[in-house]
Amino acid sequence: MKKFSQIFHDHISSHHMVDDANQRLLAKALDKFQVHHRSWNLIKALLRLFTPPKREKKKNGIYVWGEVGVGKTMVLNIFFDSLKTSYKLRKHFHEFMLDTHESMHNLRACQKSDAIKTYASKLSKQYHIIILDELQINNIADAMIVGRLFSELARRKVIVVFSSNRAPSALFKDGLQRERFIPFIQFVEHTFDLMCMDSATDYRLRNFSLNQAYFHPNNQDAEEKIASIVRSLTEGHALQEKILHIASNHDLLVHHCYGHLALFTFNELCATNLGALDYLALCKAFSIIIIKNIPTLSQDMHNEALRFITMIDCFYEHNIKVICSAECSIDSTYPGGKNSFEFKRTISRLKEMQTREYLDKSDKTSFRNTETE
Repeated sequence: MKKFSQIFHDHISSHHMVDDANQRLLAKALDKFQVHHRSWNLIKALLRLFTPPKREKKKNGIYVWGEVGVGKTMVLNIFFDSLKTSYKLRKHFHEFMLDTHESMHNLRACQKSDAIKTYASKLSKQYHIIILDELQINNIADAMIVGRLFSELARRKVIVVFSSNRAPSALFKDGLQRERFIPFIQFVEHTFDLMCMDSATDYRLRNFSLNQAYFHPNNQDAEEKIASIVRSLTEGHALQEKILHIASNHDLLVHHCYGHLALFTFNELCATNLGALDYLALCKAFSIIIIKNIPTLSQDMHNEALRFITMIDCFYEHNIKVICSAECSIDSTYPGGKNSFEFKRTISRLKEMQTREYLDKSDKTSFRNTETE
């Protein structure tokens, strides 16, 4: 079977992409983690009975990190598509942890046995390889789960591939009770292949065209351009309210929407107690989201900045078309503060979301009023 590094080489050649040395190194590192259909794995297991054991312990997966836009996600997407197995999963880390918390809650409610072990056992039967993009730990709840969960997955021979903007040692930096998170860092450093991708080129910005869907300053002209876009997309129909059912005890009221279009102010999305679960629900309900009145985020707007980071991650991951009116340019949105490092990715993604290449991705093209059909 063709190695992934060759598959990747063929892909960049056929698509006339830039041949990047670090991306090729990542593709080469992924060769050893190619998995196949279960029947092929059984054949390999039988062959190993007659093969002398190797002294070197096989790694549990790979952890790759680097600055925004160096191509981590692109390589992993091609790798995932190349895997000749149905026992595979690729998710954004936010979404994976939301699923994990929900599953853990359900398991703890109906049994007394170890919920983490039970959940890991379930995942190991469903997947031989799990690819998780944009790993970051923002809260103690996630920090307390990941160590045991991924140790249990490793024990069950599930391959895990992480991508992140931070080195393992920098995860959950300055977090509450971080000392309880250190074992996970040590686990990753000792049992995963580690790779840092360092590049001076942000490939997301190669097709960047300024302000295709981002209007600033936030003045009357910006307001009129947003209104014109809304009229065009809705064909003049009035915006309506819609209730999204997020969980059994949690609904989200969308005040202004029509078909696959929703319009919000920044405060509605980031100054209220919303999280990744809410943003993912918006991704499922809408393909175009307009965000008005984005302010310059001051250093004391820590919670707003963190929600904005999470929101843009979710929207980007699901190819949501985002149209904004803002007080200042994208680069000046967050002059500096506690989340400055993470916000670099947000800036890069916001810029890419203005490019024609990104805007052409979405396949939800209908703006009819689906509530009345």
